[in-house]
Amino acid sequence: MQKIFSTQLNGIFTKIQQESEYAIEDAARLLAQTLITRGTVYFATKDEMKAIAAEGLNGAEAFPAAKELSDTDIPELTSTDIVIAATGFREDEGLLGLIRKVKDQTETPVILLATRKKEGAPQEEEWDSYIPLHLRGGLVPFENGGRSGIPSAMAGLFAYHVICLTAKEILEEYE
Repeated sequence: MQKIFSTQLNGIFTKIQQESEYAIEDAARLLAQTLITRGTVYFATKDEMKAIAAEGLNGAEAFPAAKELSDTDIPELTSTDIVIAATGFREDEGLLGLIRKVKDQTETPVILLATRKKEGAPQEEEWDSYIPLHLRGGLVPFENGGRSGIPSAMAGLFAYHVICLTAKEILEEYE
């Protein structure tokens, strides 16, 4: 089981990296612009995807100006800020509504990491950068036909770290 899970997870990471190369680079450029202009990095996450916000707010490489996005923050957002949003396996309409408000009412860039696509799900064109996390369900099959092991947060953290590393690379070139 462990071997299957790690092989499948590695496949998810590879797919994110290969199929979202340009979106990751776009997201990294937007993040680098925010860091250069000393804007604020906002996080819009729920459930298991709060791991991404925890990393950006409290992790070893936390951003100097970062906070969780709330409705009351929207009027204060500027084009120097950025919103990193992530939807978990159970897409949350409240979260999507919040980040759509950001897009409708401000010039603030929004990066969306989303676990899966279904009818009515967020469309790539809605966001400044959209990175699908390529999860359709559990990674490990069982004899009874069920599947288990849905690593939404792990896939989200992988995409987040790739964006951050690419942004750091851009910042090094800038300096």
